[in-house]
Amino acid sequence: MPYNNARVLPGRWLLWRYWNIIFPERAIELGKLALRLNPRDPQNFRGEMAITGAYLVLNQFSESLQYADQGLQKSSNIPFFMCFRITCLVQLGRNDEAQIAADKFMTIHPDFKISEWRRQNATTVPLNVA
Repeated sequence: MPYNNARVLPGRWLLWRYWNIIFPERAIELGKLALRLNPRDPQNFRGEMAITGAYLVLNQFSESLQYADQGLQKSSNIPFFMCFRITCLVQLGRNDEAQIAADKFMTIHPDFKISEWRRQNATTVPLNVA
């Protein structure tokens, strides 16, 4: 099936709104569906973002970490995945790994400010991330 951006874009917007703390289970369902239907979509990391955030909202840190890692394999420097990965590692008690990930993050993004990131992502970032 060829890539069809026009058909996918409305779904992306819905994914972000669904996982925005209100319907995380539905966001997971839709995100997995989007990944399955469009595995070659160059923007399918956005489905992984929705799934990662939804699992975090549900305090399912292992699952959230799995999708954060999957997203990082495709887009290795996206702050979203890196921050969520660090959060999950801390929540899972894997502090040494979290410290390594945080050090790597700050090397890649030395000017990063969590307050600025939260301001820019106020409607899509769960409160327990930052």
